[in-house]
Amino acid sequence: MEKNNKIVLGAVFILLISGLSFNFLDSITGQAEQSVSDVFSTDLGAAFISQNVSTQLKAGDTAKVSIIMQNTGKTTWTKANNYKLGSQNPQDNLIWGLSRVELDSKDTISLGQQKKFTFDITAPSTPGTYNFQWKMLGENVKNVNWFGQTTPNIGIDVIVLPVLPICTINDWSCTNWDLCQSNNQQTRSCTKTINCLTDNGKPAETQSCVVSADLINLPDLIIMDVNFVDINGNVPRQVVNTPYAGDRVSFDYIIKNIGIGTASFYNGIVMTPKITKDNVELTGLGPFITTLSLQAGASFTGGLAWSTILDVGNYCFKDFKIDSFNNIVEFDETNNIFTKCIQVVSNPSLP
Repeated sequence: MEKNNKIVLGAVFILLISGLSFNFLDSITGQAEQSVSDVFSTDLGAAFISQNVSTQLKAGDTAKVSIIMQNTGKTTWTKANNYKLGSQNPQDNLIWGLSRVELDSKDTISLGQQKKFTFDITAPSTPGTYNFQWKMLGENVKNVNWFGQTTPNIGIDVIVLPVLPICTINDWSCTNWDLCQSNNQQTRSCTKTINCLTDNGKPAETQSCVVSADLINLPDLIIMDVNFVDINGNVPRQVVNTPYAGDRVSFDYIIKNIGIGTASFYNGIVMTPKITKDNVELTGLGPFITTLSLQAGASFTGGLAWSTILDVGNYCFKDFKIDSFNNIVEFDETNNIFTKCIQVVSNPSLP
């Protein structure tokens, strides 16, 4: 009996000095449970792969970050065996609102496999530069075993933005009221004069008005649209919806009488076209005269014999004006200018 006891004690001694611990069951021959401390340190390994984190956050804000680690050891990482990502610099800190990031319950990260830890961090409430650094560990109630590479430290700047004042009526600047329109409304635009929050105190930009009796029955001419058109003999000329470099084009314009009275300009109305390419004005264009009569609500499409070969670039019908010399008394003399830009690209069907 004494001999058997010596054998058992010797076996226990050998196991203890080997760095292993066992929980014996009701008999010496029972099975042992593995814990984090049962694993040889040489069986644990972790390599840093990458991380994604902003280098600047507002104080108190929450942000989503990610860190990818690779298992380079013989031991498989699972949540049940308490393998985690832990904060460093300083160790176990709660700078970002947590000190541990656990594996998912279904994770089984074996040798060579990678684990992407995605989690939320909360920035400190005090501005400054704070460390963001992590490392793998295994832990239970009695033991903490840090292992593998530490993630590169990132200094995250935590900032506090200035608090903007609430806007008041004194923080706005408004244009003059437009002419009273036929619907008895007039408008203006108002913009902030300082950087303030919300639209508190913003003055009205629309108000009721009474149209002057001598303006009610006047015409009102506007340019509705201007388009490139081909000049290949089509009648009527066809609008080029997608102009390509190399196309020879002219342009057509559409004018409309949106007033109440008839616009009669048999003696001629002057129109001033202006076309630019990449902000350089094209030559060969100048004021021209058209003669017609437009009743209220009627429109007219006209064009010129002028033409050009397009090149790659940004073409603009800039400040295209109708009734340039104000020959016609209109209800609104401020809406006679039209601007439109068209991007010309290379023809994809050509080599």
